[in-house]
Amino acid sequence: MKNLSLSLRLVILMLLVFVISSLISTSISMYQTRKSLIELFDTQLYYFAKRVSSSNIKLLLNSSSTNSLDNENHRIVEKYMSIEDDALTFSIFSTKGDMLYTDGEDSKDFILNSKVLKTYDGFYFEESDEFRIIWMLSSDKNFIVVVAQEKEYVNDLIFDTLEDLFNPWFFILPFLIITTIVLIRKELKPLNELSKELSLKNADDNSFLNENTTKELRPVIKALNSLFKKINIMIEKERRFTSNAAHELKTPLAALKIQTEVAKLSLEDKDSLLKSLDNIEIGVDRATRMVTQLLALSRVESIKDLENFSTINWVELINTTIKELKSKAEKKDISINFIYIKDYKSIKGEAFMLSLLLRNLLDNAINYNTQNTNIKIKLEKNSLSIEDDGKGVSPEVLKSIGERFIRPAGQKQIGSGLGFSIVKQIAKLHNLNITFENTSPKGFKITLFW
Repeated sequence: MKNLSLSLRLVILMLLVFVISSLISTSISMYQTRKSLIELFDTQLYYFAKRVSSSNIKLLLNSSSTNSLDNENHRIVEKYMSIEDDALTFSIFSTKGDMLYTDGEDSKDFILNSKVLKTYDGFYFEESDEFRIIWMLSSDKNFIVVVAQEKEYVNDLIFDTLEDLFNPWFFILPFLIITTIVLIRKELKPLNELSKELSLKNADDNSFLNENTTKELRPVIKALNSLFKKINIMIEKERRFTSNAAHELKTPLAALKIQTEVAKLSLEDKDSLLKSLDNIEIGVDRATRMVTQLLALSRVESIKDLENFSTINWVELINTTIKELKSKAEKKDISINFIYIKDYKSIKGEAFMLSLLLRNLLDNAINYNTQNTNIKIKLEKNSLSIEDDGKGVSPEVLKSIGERFIRPAGQKQIGSGLGFSIVKQIAKLHNLNITFENTSPKGFKITLFW
């Protein structure tokens, strides 16, 4: 069923609903028809028996010992029997159980049911395998009239009635099937057109789908257009990222090549050779840092949901990061002070990711500040800030912080321009808000909120 087309499935389902509904309605109709007909025939049995039992039965009988009537009395009997003989049969009994008259073979084997003598109303209904029977006392209480109707006749009439009801459906059903197929195909035409348009769409086609369609399909097309927009933005970012990464890697690699050529020419000049080797080492460090940051950013951006959740101990993470970068800070006479309150609000997160975030923030604060700068790390109830008293950044750089490969002009420090991109992505994964600002009279401050 799942492999069938949507239109075929809709046709099959609608036909199944129709068939099931028809069967249910037929069953109800059959039950109601049978019930109504039985009530009708029971009424006819009653009135026919009443008509015979109310007549002067003595005049209808020649004698108590015969089962036949003369011509005159037979006409009198026919006066009371106006229902076709195939449907009804009747007999007349004495109250002692003797059969005084029968109208044919069907009723000659009837035996008196004495229960009728005990009834208050003077009549009694019963049902055998072949007949529905009514026993009724005559008006003078001297005779018992029994009238019977064949069950087969009732059933045949019921089925004839139902057949008349169903015959039109043999003509209507094919019309319904054809009409259903045509209407479903017509209504599914926009969906088929959408499928065709998507199949013909090239990978480089950035155009959006036409939203002028049916009300039901419009949300789907809007969702697809929104998806296309996100994909286009992502592809554009990846292209820009690849281009920038290639450019950034090209610079240190070109420098390495130049310094290698210089080193070859300086084999006899020891000072020039050592300087070239130092420059090669710097170039290698820059390329290594670039690759490391690119891999870190790629890993962070590929994560949709964090897996190793745990309660974050900010104090422990911060102290560990300070120890790792302490010697680097001391080389520039940069002091790092950490103050915190004990009742800060804990968060759930991945410790490795947040340690990477802290390392990038503190490493940038050390790298891009001059000697004798003071760095203050402050952990409060719902926030963490890293502030320095350096020269800050220009308004233009402040606006673009977090974009890839963005570095302040004239920087001599080794860097990739990816640190803040990694920081912002990790903060986003942990639902942390991050702000960057220059402080007065001088300095730069980064704050994380949760």
